[in-house]
Amino acid sequence: MFKDQPDLSKEERDAREAARTATNIGAVAGVAGAGLATVAGGASGAAIMGTLAGIGGVVGGGAIAGTAIVAAAPVAAAAAIGYGIYKLFGGKGKDS
Repeated sequence: MFKDQPDLSKEERDAREAARTATNIGAVAGVAGAGLATVAGGASGAAIMGTLAGIGGVVGGGAIAGTAIVAAAPVAAAAAIGYGIYKLFGGKGKDS
């Protein structure tokens, strides 16, 4: 999404570079946070399943829904962070 292209303006290229950096940092932080949230109740299988079931319960599901949320949340957060930084640094999109 934030691919560098030599034919873009310097402002656009700088915005995309900042977005790539922010997305990578957000992804690492999100994965670490998801891991911590999953094992917060303890490292036993029952505790992990209980945590996942609790997370899944927020959307009316169980442990499988919780697993999907824990897996998808870092991706969504990293994309949102990257896009926000892109816009903050003056990113305009493909037509720049």
